[in-house]
Amino acid sequence: MANLVMGKIRLFLIVFVTFLLLSIAGCASTPKETSKINGTSWEEKSNLQESAILFGFFSKVNIGLSSKDLPIEKIEFVQINPDMAPMFIRPGNDKKDRSMNYTQPVPVGAVFKIASWDDKIGMIDYGPSAALGDGTAGGAFSPIYSRIYPPFDLSINISVSKPGLHYYGSYILDKDREIFTIDKKKTELDALKILVKKYKNTSWENMIIERIKELEK
Repeated sequence: MANLVMGKIRLFLIVFVTFLLLSIAGCASTPKETSKINGTSWEEKSNLQESAILFGFFSKVNIGLSSKDLPIEKIEFVQINPDMAPMFIRPGNDKKDRSMNYTQPVPVGAVFKIASWDDKIGMIDYGPSAALGDGTAGGAFSPIYSRIYPPFDLSINISVSKPGLHYYGSYILDKDREIFTIDKKKTELDALKILVKKYKNTSWENMIIERIKELEK
């Protein structure tokens, strides 16, 4: 009797652990939680022959003491082709390199411009930290962001002319926060090596792998 009970417990644990691992793998392999179109998360219903994934880099020159470029925060694209439905895209980005942005599959024929992004303009002090408690130092600082809306005629156009993978390039915003220029430090291959992890176990994975192989030749 005891052996039968233990056997059932072991079987339950095997099934439970298997289900848990599959769930974790599924959650980790799709970009549905980080890339949104009109506020909606992604579900894999797109046709590879009728849609494209947009990806690339957006950074800004660091105006602080560090010379390291900073990622553009919470960038948003707007669809401007009048023959297609309005569309706002909040791209996903990579946790390690937040300047790398990628979208859900978008329809061929769409034309996007950068609508806005967040720019950190300073820090606000919320007072002494609870840990110190003496009121002399250790304030609880939090960043202050300003929403930036670039001049419409100066914003970058991203036209989706064909299905598949659409690398829109690597751009960096100048220190005056006015002009985007091409950033040669990052490449399509750099972006693809991040993108393939975001689209793991989806119908797009093989296409991304093949493009990586092509660029590595």
